[in-house]
Amino acid sequence: MLPTVGRSRRTVSGAALLFRNRGGDLAGCRRSLESASTFAGIELLKLGEIDKAWATARLHLDGPIGERARLARETNPFATARPHLGNKQLDRCLGRDGDKLGREVCTRIARHLELCGQCREACEARRLA
Repeated sequence: MLPTVGRSRRTVSGAALLFRNRGGDLAGCRRSLESASTFAGIELLKLGEIDKAWATARLHLDGPIGERARLARETNPFATARPHLGNKQLDRCLGRDGDKLGREVCTRIARHLELCGQCREACEARRLA
């Protein structure tokens, strides 16, 4: 699922930061990842959307860090308008960037595209581009 050193590093760094922000509460980290305002961080990780996953998990933190994350989301008019899948993931899934995702992530993305109209529309736009 994490074929590159950079992706692995971002995953581990994000997990360490979440753990620190949760005050070393591992169960709290799990709750933050599994909490879903619209789409849970753990699901984004499974789709290979590492940065979005940690940003989503921060929304479910208590204290100033969580408050800042929620305020940033609430005041950004584009925050909820963006699809779950970014252009890089869509391009990789469409085969434009080789087989960097792996079979498991591509299968999850295909399932997600069946269920999520917003991501499906973004994928169709990428196909036309």
